[in-house]
Amino acid sequence: MEFKKNAVERAKRTTVTQAAKEYGVSRSCIIRWKQTGLDADTETLSNTAQKRLPGAGRPLKDAEFDRRMLEWIRKQRKEKKRVTRKVIQVQAKTMSTAFEFKASNGWLEGFLRRHNLTTRRPTTVCQKPPADYVDQIASFVVYVEKIRQENNYDYIYASDETAVYLDCSHSKTVTEKGSKQVPVLNLGHEKAHITVMLTARNDGYKCKPYVLLPNKKPIASIVKEFGKDLELSWCKRTFFDDQLSEDYLKRVMGNSLFAKRLLVWDSYRSHTSNNTKKVLRSLKIDTAVVPGGTTKFLQPADVYWNFAFKSKIRQEYENYMLHGEKDFTKGGNLKQPPMKVYLKWVRDAWSDLPEDLIIRSFKGCGITNAPGGLEDHLIHCLKPDGEIPEGLDHLKKTRIDRTEKQLEDAMENIEVGMSEDEWDSDTSINVVD
Repeated sequence: MEFKKNAVERAKRTTVTQAAKEYGVSRSCIIRWKQTGLDADTETLSNTAQKRLPGAGRPLKDAEFDRRMLEWIRKQRKEKKRVTRKVIQVQAKTMSTAFEFKASNGWLEGFLRRHNLTTRRPTTVCQKPPADYVDQIASFVVYVEKIRQENNYDYIYASDETAVYLDCSHSKTVTEKGSKQVPVLNLGHEKAHITVMLTARNDGYKCKPYVLLPNKKPIASIVKEFGKDLELSWCKRTFFDDQLSEDYLKRVMGNSLFAKRLLVWDSYRSHTSNNTKKVLRSLKIDTAVVPGGTTKFLQPADVYWNFAFKSKIRQEYENYMLHGEKDFTKGGNLKQPPMKVYLKWVRDAWSDLPEDLIIRSFKGCGITNAPGGLEDHLIHCLKPDGEIPEGLDHLKKTRIDRTEKQLEDAMENIEVGMSEDEWDSDTSINVVD
């Protein structure tokens, strides 16, 4: 403030221009300080530090057009349609009645800023909007609730196949700002992967991961090191068929003399084949098959387990690339990680998965919730901020209206996913973001 007072006093004795030159500020600053009488203590020497007052700036020429544009965008996003900046500009030109309206980049930036809109990378890609699956989701939840009440299961299991890629080099890296190129060393084996069947129980117990290995002949050292923690299948394949599904059920699930068990898994072909059903009956295991297209809402592995599981594997991969001992080909290229390395990734990642996450995953997918709708609010996709918030009312209505026969028919009409040679599970995409 003392600086300002001296500048104003100098301006009074000489001129505003002279004072501005001597004190190194603009004429407008001197004039403003004289007009305000230096009462505004918050006044600063620079105009750039002033905050814009609410309502300041040029008013909108067509507020109704602005409102209609915002409603159109919200409608498209509610239907899960992709809305890009270019699409907004094209639509704005169509909807505007103003002559020579250009929908410029400047207009677009202002529009997005006014309505708190931004561009985001999609987190989920789907062929249908989530609301189209609400009937299947409600039918599945009510069906599982009814068979649980009828059979009083001792244990409920969930399982799912997931691919573990041996090269996670698509993750981000830290580098200097402004870098035009961001090269990252990789193994050159982006498509190489193994398939792991993860299985866990509603009380948090984690079964041994069932791993499909790329070798036919067992390796004694691998069996000795990992045989206690992993079920190793030396099949030289990366997808399940009836034979492997049978082997998985017998080795991981096994027989139980007295316990009643329910297995929840997806509608992959080998899960619903006649041979697999026969094996399930011999092991006295009931099943509830998640309807096709709804695994991202109802399958515990897809919704809860896989992110933590694959994040740990990616962390192990990055540590291996930084500090691990690597082998090279004769041409000097990196070889893919040896079997003992990536099996350790699988073992450690599954071991680190918290038991409370397993327990929550069953309730979050509507599998072990209290009957009668008391815990419907725990189903993740039906929460107010979930993908299908309106589905909660539909679930309540389904619980009242659907007969047991209708629910059984709905579950029997589940569309089988795809043939064996087309298999690509919902979770076979490596988590790299």
